[in-house]
Amino acid sequence: TGISSSNFLVEIYNRWGQKIFASSDLSFKWDGKYEGIDQEIGVYVYIIYYDINGSSIVKSGTITLVR
Repeated sequence: TGISSSNFLVEIYNRWGQKIFASSDLSFKWDGKYEGIDQEIGVYVYIIYYDINGSSIVKSGTITLVR
């Protein structure tokens, strides 16, 4: 069955908890920008929501932005 874009969402938050990126595209790419402005080098939190085989899954972690 697998994951489809109709049940997939990724969000990225900065250190203040502000959502700076969201996408339901399975092949998403974040360019390190928010509203066209380069974001600071640092650690960001991601949350990924998806359904697979009838189960809702939430995964989260951190990513480090480097330039």
